[in-house]
Amino acid sequence: AELIAKGINHQLAKDELAKYPLEDNDAVVLDLAKRRAARYKDRDKLKIKRRVFDYLARRGFGVESIQKAVNQI
Repeated sequence: AELIAKGINHQLAKDELAKYPLEDNDAVVLDLAKRRAARYKDRDKLKIKRRVFDYLARRGFGVESIQKAVNQI
């Protein structure tokens, strides 16, 4: 959608994106959550989860994916 909004031909965008397999979004979110949580290891667990959630939300991940990841850290 971003490519089309920038004026890229729909079919060209679709063809180019098909060349690259999508990563498992939940795995990416969990990895980022764990790395971010490691920065706050000396803080209260609830505060850590809140900060990690906010960090991931600012990066544009979906709420469901974020909640799954935060519950696993």
